[in-house]
Parts: sequence; C-alpha cells; structure tokens
Amino acid sequence: MQQGETDRRPIEVAVGIVEDAEGRVLIGQRPEGKAYAGYWEFPGGKIEPGESVAQALARELNEELGLRTEACAPLLTLVHRYPEYTVRLHIRRVDRFSGEAWSREAQQLAWVPKQELHTWKLLPADGPVVQAICRPPDYVFTPPSGDAELLLAGVRRLPEGAMLRLRRPELNDIDYESLARKLLPLCQQRQLTLLLDRGAEMAVRIGAAGLHLDERALFSAPDRAQLPAGWIIAASVHDANGLRRAADCADVAVLGAVKETDSHPDRQPLGWSGFADLCEQARLPVYGIGGLSPSDLEQVRQCGGQGVAGISAYWSGR
Repeated sequence: MQQGETDRRPIEVAVGIVEDAEGRVLIGQRPEGKAYAGYWEFPGGKIEPGESVAQALARELNEELGLRTEACAPLLTLVHRYPEYTVRLHIRRVDRFSGEAWSREAQQLAWVPKQELHTWKLLPADGPVVQAICRPPDYVFTPPSGDAELLLAGVRRLPEGAMLRLRRPELNDIDYESLARKLLPLCQQRQLTLLLDRGAEMAVRIGAAGLHLDERALFSAPDRAQLPAGWIIAASVHDANGLRRAADCADVAVLGAVKETDSHPDRQPLGWSGFADLCEQARLPVYGIGGLSPSDLEQVRQCGGQGVAGISAYWSGR
C-alpha cells in the first residue's frame, strides 16, 4: 500500500532502558510474525491516546515483562523513518523498578553489557540509543588558552567518566600533540574519554578515543572504514542543517548556544524551547552548550538532550 504524507505521521513509542545491578541492559528479540522478526530491541511500545510517555512505558513494561516502573527520566527523543512507517521514540532511562523480568509475549530476552550492545542485531532505529546509553552526561572542553600545567592539574577535578575535548587553537600542531600526549595518561586514570580536534591522523597516532569536528569540518569528515573500532566522532552544530549533517558522520552532536554567552554576545540563543525542538529532530545524542553548567542536566534531558557541554562551569569548580 502506498503511503501519503498523512500516513507518514510518526507512531509515538515509549522505550525503556532497563539496567540491572551489574550494569547490563535488557533487550528482547522480536518474534516471528512481527515486522523485523529476529531483530533485538529495547522494551516498550506504542503510546495510547491520552497516555503520557511515563504511563505508556509503565504499562508496556508490566504487560511485556512483569516489571513495575517506579521512576524514569528522559534520555533521548528521536525520529526514525523505516520504509514502511515512521516512529518517534521517546527513550526513558528506568531509574528504579521492581520485579523480575520474564517474557509474557514469548520473546527471547537478554541482559547485555552496555559496551557489547553494538554487536547485537538491533533494530535500525536503535543505533543512536546505544550511543546515548554509552555516553556520559558531561562533555568538557578545555579552556582555549592558558597555562598547560594548570590544565593538567585541573583534569583531576573533572567528573569521572566525562568526555574531554582538547581545544587549544593557539598552539601549533607540534605543541598541541605534545600536550595531548601528556594529557592522555591523566585521562586514562580518571576514565575520561579524550577527543582531539586537529585531525584523525594525530588522534589515531597518540591513541586518543576520537575526534571533535566543527561544523565546517563535517563536510570533510574522515572515512569510518579507516578509523579504529569504537572510535568516537563528535561535532559542533548550531541548527537543523548541522544536525542532519552530523547524523550522517558523527556519533554525538554539541548544539548551542542554548543561553546567552559572553563569548558569543551577538548570537541569538536557542532557548530551551528551541533546543528541545532541535533535539526532537536529531538522529543522534545531543549535548547542550552555551551558558550551561552541570546543574542544567535535568533540564537538558527534559528537552531530549544527552547532557551538558561546557568550559568555565567545569574548570571554575562550580
């Protein structure tokens, strides 16, 4: 049956990320007779008329798995277009639940470590969800200038597990690489994920975890096939066009400015509503930047974002 524009309105779906005490995530296999049978997916289902996302997710997890949802929080919102239909996925991290998961609909279940999810045959829409699950809430940019020794000392105060972009435009490539080599072992001690912004060749050479691209560099992004497995590409963007380009070649996007900033006084901020609208269009995890601090994380996630990116809020100790 051919579909018109009316038929392409997204099907609203609530999706739950259920994690056990060992840090494994629950997925189920779609049974025979359903579209994409044999693929694995995160639990959830259609949002019925009059239901909130939280209500729909609680109902679906109880009906499918016998779980009682006690608390959940937004993780990501994304739209995916299959050939047959379009879905809008409202992904929620299930913070507290009770009961033991068992299949009430004869589907196979599996508890999978987060870092192994990419090896499973998941639904095509779930790629960004895996990225969101595996990425931290904090993406820290280094100050663009200043004393290198103070920078190295300050790394020890950053949130453990954060991503860290080495942004030092005033340095030549030799000095930049030297600083990156000093920074890398400190990052490894703190479980920080170090991303460079001077090109893939240097980042691969020193063993960094990935690359950060500005919006112009998205048009010359490196070939994924030539990069190490598990490598991360992040991209700075400012609008819907940038987000669409980032979704084709990056794993995460940094979007802003959300609020007014001293560094860009002439740029019109997106505001929370503008940020939320763009996050809804995104096909990858989005960090908010511009006048934000870690205290804004809940608001960012309510808007469908992944987390907070920033400079001064992290290095000033606020």
